[in-house]
Parts: sequence; structure tokens; C-alpha cells
Amino acid sequence: MMTFKTLVKLIVFTLVSACAHQDIAVNNPIEPVPRKIERIVIFESCDVDVENIQNNDAVKLNDLLNVKVYQEDDLSGDYRVVENGNIYMPLIGRIKISGLDYKRAAQAIRNAYINKGYLINPYITVQPKSLDTCNG
Repeated sequence: MMTFKTLVKLIVFTLVSACAHQDIAVNNPIEPVPRKIERIVIFESCDVDVENIQNNDAVKLNDLLNVKVYQEDDLSGDYRVVENGNIYMPLIGRIKISGLDYKRAAQAIRNAYINKGYLINPYITVQPKSLDTCNG
């Protein structure tokens, strides 16, 4: 038979462990806690070799880009340009980069992380991984 003290410990443990799995926004309690965004691969049959791509070529719809945020592995990865030329990045969400060259696309992503208060002075690079020639 359980004693009263053991029963209280069990109840406290259950309540504490249930609270441990809730997401709590510490910095800004008004905004919801961002969830990890799954990377989207739409269509790759029109992809071309990216070795001959120039740094001043424009980003287009369905391009697959490798975005690196220095010392932020959770933010770095391969992202597809979707929906009217937008890219969806962790924490900051949608950014319009279609039509920009890779350097300006990196600058747009950098500015979004700074303006939304997530990073102070990030170093970001954007490089093509595969390009969709069907839309351009």
C-alpha cells in the first residue's frame, strides 16, 4: 500500500513531467514558438548542373538553394524557392528572393534574421544546389 508521502511525490512528478513538454516563448510571449520547417522538394526533372552557374544569376521559382548560416547548423540547409518566389527559413518564415542574385538573396535572409531580432550579425551564404530551367 502506498503511503501519503509516496502518493504526493507521484502526483508532483506527474505534473512536473507534463509541464516539461510544453513550448514556452521566453523572449516574446505574444508570438507563437516557431516550429521546425520541413524542407520541400517539388520537382527535379528540369534540374541542371550548377557548376557553370554565375554568382550574378537570378534566383527563380523551384530552384533548390543551399543556405548556410555560419555557426547556426539548425538554420542552415537546402531550401526550395516556392510560392511566388519565396523561401521559407526557420524562425523567420517567408522571404521573397526570386529575381535576386545569390549575394542579394543572402543579404535579404541576413536582414530578416537581424530585423526580427533572432541574430545580431550573421554571416550567410546562398549557393545553388539545383536549378529549375523549366521556369526561366
